[in-house]
Amino acid sequence: MFTGAQAQAAGRRGTNTMIFAAFGDVHGNWPALEAILAEVDAEGIQTVVSTGDCVVGHPWPNEVIECLRERKIPSVQGEWDRLALRFVRKRKTIETKCTPKEIAALDETYSRCSSQNLEFLRGLPGSLTLTVDGIEIGLCHGGFAGHTEGLEPDGLAQDFRRQREIVPAPILVCGRTHRA
Repeated sequence: MFTGAQAQAAGRRGTNTMIFAAFGDVHGNWPALEAILAEVDAEGIQTVVSTGDCVVGHPWPNEVIECLRERKIPSVQGEWDRLALRFVRKRKTIETKCTPKEIAALDETYSRCSSQNLEFLRGLPGSLTLTVDGIEIGLCHGGFAGHTEGLEPDGLAQDFRRQREIVPAPILVCGRTHRA
């Protein structure tokens, strides 16, 4: 927990300009990412982070990855990013855990992604800690103990405390739930 002054510093500089923004679960939706970043730019937000799952689900995985690369957006690998990377090598195992629609999406993503962009995805960490204006921010996809773990907005306080024990940063940013 931090004081009101620290919360203001962590979330806003001055009275109207945020110092960082987080997004995740874009799932290859380049038009959605363009809209997010246009709003971020319009607000003057200086630091942007991604909580992963950036490629599987829509037909623009290369555009999404190239944007992350070009803008140097700190990012972590999400569970679907990881499945896309392992798709050819572990297809039989993945097919036992996914629906036919999910398999088709993974196949499409893997076949569309350039080798360079797959290597970029492979290089993303499972979690990341960065410092913005002197404040540490922990970034992950699901939870800091694993990318398939998840925090729900209505989750138990002990689940949130557990994340803070793993990464003792004042701000923790997790994705995966598709809910704020």
